[in-house]
Amino acid sequence: MRAPTPIAPGVHAHSIIAIKTGVIAPGANDGVVQYDSAHLDDIDSELIVKSAHSCQGNPHTIAEVRRILLAHLAANPEETHVEGEGRSKSTDGSKAAGDGRRDRARYRVRGHAAGGAGVQR
Repeated sequence: MRAPTPIAPGVHAHSIIAIKTGVIAPGANDGVVQYDSAHLDDIDSELIVKSAHSCQGNPHTIAEVRRILLAHLAANPEETHVEGEGRSKSTDGSKAAGDGRRDRARYRVRGHAAGGAGVQR
């Protein structure tokens, strides 16, 4: 049994967990970390990515980080200032990064699992 991981009040926590098979099952892992060790209870969202341990370049991981940042921006417009050049600065979340192959990712938002293809962005 692992010790609970406390999350400070007012902090929104999100997890992106890589699993080689993309399926939560006994012993599921990314080649380094077991799902059971990476999973946190009582967080805002959890994304399971079909990937090995280093998933930061995975299009689903990139899209999820973008979704989280855009949600934070929308919820806190008075605290956020965007500067610089580059890609679209839209805050509506309607256009996710990545290649559109959402069938490899599974989303869990506040305890409700849904296949990636049915998630609204």
